Amino acid sequence: MSEIRLVSPMLDNFALGDAISNHNGVRCYPAMRADSEERYIVKTISIPASQVQLDALLLTGAYPDTEAAKDYFKNLAKGIRSEIQVLDKLAAQRGFLPYLNHQIVPMEHATGYEVYLLSPYKLTLERYLRHNPLTHLSAVNMGIDLCAALTICRENGYLYVDLKPENIVLSGDQNYHIADLGFIAMNALPYSSLPDRYRSSYTPPEITDAFATLNTTMDTYALGLVLYQVFNNGELPSMTQPGSELVPPAYADYEMAEIILKAISLNPEDRWSDPTEMGKALIAYMQRNTVNDIRIGPPVVEEPEPLMESEDEESLPEKDASSESDEPAKDAPDDESDCESEDSSDDSAVESEDTTESEASVEDDEETEAEESSSDNIDESESETSDDDAVSDDAENQSEDDWIDVMRNIIAEDSAENPDEPPLRELLGDHGDSPSGEEADENAPLTEETAGILTQAQELIDHETPDPVVAPDPIEIPMPEPIILEEENQTGDAENSEAASSGEDSMEQLDSPGKKKHGVLKKIAAITASVIVICGLLVGAYYYYTEIYRQAVSAFTISGEGDTLVINVETEASPERITVICKDTYGNVLTEHLVDGSATFTKLKPSTQYTVSLQIDGFHELVGADPLTYSTPAQTQILNLSAVTGTEDGSVILNFAVEGPDNQEWTLSYSSANTEPQTMTFTGHTVSVNNLTIGETYTFTLSGNDSTYVIGETSIDYTVRDVVLAQNLTVDSSADHTMNISWSAPEGEEISSWTAHCYNEEGYDQVVQVESNSASFTDISSESAYTVEVVAQGMTQAARMFVTKNPISLKNLNVSVADNTISMSWEFDGKAPEGGWVIQASVDGSTEQQSFKTDQTSFTISPVAPGSHYNLAIQAADSSSVFGGTASVDVPAITADFSGYGLARSQINTFTYHAPNKESWDYSDLTLEDAGSTFRTGENVVLLFYTGSTYQGSSDNITTLVVFRNADGKLAAVDSSTRSWSDMWKDGYSVMECDQLPTTPGTYQIEVYLNNAVLATTEITIGE
Repeated sequence: MSEIRLVSPMLDNFALGDAISNHNGVRCYPAMRADSEERYIVKTISIPASQVQLDALLLTGAYPDTEAAKDYFKNLAKGIRSEIQVLDKLAAQRGFLPYLNHQIVPMEHATGYEVYLLSPYKLTLERYLRHNPLTHLSAVNMGIDLCAALTICRENGYLYVDLKPENIVLSGDQNYHIADLGFIAMNALPYSSLPDRYRSSYTPPEITDAFATLNTTMDTYALGLVLYQVFNNGELPSMTQPGSELVPPAYADYEMAEIILKAISLNPEDRWSDPTEMGKALIAYMQRNTVNDIRIGPPVVEEPEPLMESEDEESLPEKDASSESDEPAKDAPDDESDCESEDSSDDSAVESEDTTESEASVEDDEETEAEESSSDNIDESESETSDDDAVSDDAENQSEDDWIDVMRNIIAEDSAENPDEPPLRELLGDHGDSPSGEEADENAPLTEETAGILTQAQELIDHETPDPVVAPDPIEIPMPEPIILEEENQTGDAENSEAASSGEDSMEQLDSPGKKKHGVLKKIAAITASVIVICGLLVGAYYYYTEIYRQAVSAFTISGEGDTLVINVETEASPERITVICKDTYGNVLTEHLVDGSATFTKLKPSTQYTVSLQIDGFHELVGADPLTYSTPAQTQILNLSAVTGTEDGSVILNFAVEGPDNQEWTLSYSSANTEPQTMTFTGHTVSVNNLTIGETYTFTLSGNDSTYVIGETSIDYTVRDVVLAQNLTVDSSADHTMNISWSAPEGEEISSWTAHCYNEEGYDQVVQVESNSASFTDISSESAYTVEVVAQGMTQAARMFVTKNPISLKNLNVSVADNTISMSWEFDGKAPEGGWVIQASVDGSTEQQSFKTDQTSFTISPVAPGSHYNLAIQAADSSSVFGGTASVDVPAITADFSGYGLARSQINTFTYHAPNKESWDYSDLTLEDAGSTFRTGENVVLLFYTGSTYQGSSDNITTLVVFRNADGKLAAVDSSTRSWSDMWKDGYSVMECDQLPTTPGTYQIEVYLNNAVLATTEITIGE
């Protein structure tokens, strides 16, 4: 295996450290540019991972020689390049981070290729979890983010098969992204194997080896394991045989555990079918539960409060006076203030030992001091043990984290010099694990006694007398008339007078049996009447309280949008007597009366919380109308919304500015009178809309997300026009402080005038308006860089080019075509560019370009497609501007039919086949089932040539050229191979596998040439 080397141009000016990881031919190196302090990671993938694999391929006969094996390794390298392109495509959407650059080079002293990948240093989930557990909220958000990324990956036709904490990156805005390769096409899963470099502890157990069949639950399974690890103190589950139950993660509630265990089920059929379903489950979990931003881990168990001695001194055994005076108590505090002093001392001990010692009571005896000294020794011993363990852990990770430690030291020094900057722990995401004492006290659970008291208090509050309290009317109870006893004998006034005046005589009269019975009955009747009256009053009061005073509200809801809030109320009370009160946090009050059961508040303040309550007129109380709260969203004002014609026909570019909180994502809705409404989302303040109907007037409307309310210039009408853009803008020459430029107008367009603009950051600014297709700028300095723009009259979109310092002028550029090869040569004035020259070639007006690099002032391109038009541009590898470096050439068409070695074109039949699903094959492996002319995107095409005629053998090299043209006849792809005539044929059969196929679905014509002679033409179709 080749050692790491600084390949050019990708690693120019880079310095690399020792490898920090090495697994299955994949190594990672810390890197830094010589001209900056930015940190990078260089990842290399060796193909093969070791030369042992090459030896195995040769010994088993899979490949006849090293050259054949090298072609196989080349195809593997192309597969990685394809994955890099997939990552770039997904990164432009959501959830993925691309590599900054990549380069594939052959191994120096071995057979194979090295793939170099460059990325900025990023904080991965694996590194973050070494120092900090995630919070519950962060863990759920991570699951939702990754489900969204995996869904987008599937929507683009790929399955991500290497999800693990090392490939998950935390961004500065607390979002989670996937930042590495690991893509397999969905339509290729049945006949694909999992590369060894993508096999890890997060691979499903059924994918046991390279021959196992892949399935569509690999991504959700890996995500489930990541969540399991986060909720299980960093530990993965113990995998058992199918049918066994997995142990739920230690710190997940039962709902979260169900989501995770479904994802990592040992039976693939029981897992989540796709990440969309898993994401919906996580979102529903968040909506049903209060997910706090508290770190995942065991609950904090506080030590119980020390028991206070009873204040009931009567229950304690009495001591005599001598005992109390001779033997004072040592253990118990003298009074309640002593207990508070102990608690205060304990709290201060958490902060500092010195404070504890200074606040200790002078009256403590020797035994207490001995206990405190013993406790201090134990604490110091535990602290030393903890420090030793931390040092041991650091020693174990030192070899892997050396560079991270260096980075931490550098950032720590910067923090010391710049105290206003965020501390090192915040920069690296290394936050403390322990809450402060105040936080611990606030989160401490209530005791059963305290909880009971609070419950009783709440019940009393719920049943308070309504305010204001109205005393009931006084109850009038009729009192019975006094009982007058008649005497039988009215004679003897003196005697009766004496009896009346005598207490004894009166009592004797009352105690007589007949009169006593009569008085008791009257008393009972009076009491009964009083009780009946009181009960009636109580029943009336109860009826009034429940049926008249208390008015029930059966429904009380609020709904808001932007600065408007709507309240709906359903009640038995008269709506006209109910007032709706809307109060903000600053004390401002708005009121509205109910109309048909609803009230509306408008023009509310943005980003403000309002409390909505109900009030009823008169002596009544509303039941079931607890106050509700509503927070208005932030208000964002759109300014200067404008629309211009885009860079292609049927496109419009919209641009705007904002005042107030910005949205990370915007929604654009647009439609016309003859088109269906459509929507799209985008980021930033500029968006391009394509594929519109030319001549139609569209209405474009902007809207934000749910957390903001968008006002201002949110809508604009624009009529779609053809694009008129200057083409082939180039600098013809730059000499004597004058720069001459030229361009061409689109075919069929008549432009009355052009505006050419040249400017730079140093203050140069010159505008020239011309009617021709050329312009000149004066006072030009070769030591300065310039920007040149050309705009057609009536257009706002400009063609633009950049001119660097010290530009290079080419001269004597010669281009010729011979033997299916384009030859180029040139001379130049100025300094030769660092890194050489880059040749850009486009064919038949295609926007796709081929790039070639050379250190010489000459170059050949071979093979080229017959009958095609090539546009060529010579550029500098160091991005210096090159003047006069463009040319075009037509490659002559080939009309002569193939004839030679005893065969003619008419004697050779050509067929198209699908490539067999095996690594090594020949023509005998092709079956009728493989024959066909319809292929999928990304699938290779096999050309089978057959002749029943006798042909001659020869060692002459034969170049087979295959050209693919689209329905318009424009070149779409070119593939070629060179073999000897004898090696090309076997038993009258010859095969060629084409992997350079068009990527756009459609119908294509295939032209096959042997040594610049037409062999065959056929047609294929490429579908999705």
